[in-house]
Amino acid sequence: NPSVVCRGLDTRKWSDAEIATLDKECDAIANLLVKADEILALVALQDAKNTPIQNPKNAKHVQHEIEKAEKEFKKAYEAWGAHDYRDAIKHFGKAWKHAQHAIRDANRR
Repeated sequence: NPSVVCRGLDTRKWSDAEIATLDKECDAIANLLVKADEILALVALQDAKNTPIQNPKNAKHVQHEIEKAEKEFKKAYEAWGAHDYRDAIKHFGKAWKHAQHAIRDANRR
């Protein structure tokens, strides 16, 4: 059984078999969207880890943002595992945001 179903399909226009097929497609698309968000967040986190810290006073801020990003990854993977795609995307988005903050802090002089 797919976790995501296509909402609002008119049963007068679609047979049960067609709806089941479309639901599988919706589930596959949802997984692809989560995967895309995961990749964006992973790239940002790797960039954050690879960004040289311009001012040593900012090192703690950078590390703190990286740790916050990693916590969001954990939450995202838990949500994804539970087939809560919307929540997974939200947490990957937060991870991306924390990674961006780490990059910003690393570049501060």
